[in-house]
Amino acid sequence: MSAEELAEGAVARARRKAALDAVFGEVLPGDRPVASETHSDRWLMENRPPHHG
Repeated sequence: MSAEELAEGAVARARRKAALDAVFGEVLPGDRPVASETHSDRWLMENRPPHHG
């Protein structure tokens, strides 16, 4: 692959991401932290849904 082909691929990926973000917002995996990274284990246990026993 030439450098030009790589650049064209990067542009295509950026356009696709922009189109998806326009429709769905910026909520694709990797865009936001995981709950376990923002809350303690205690908070997660206190706020778990009742069906998770």
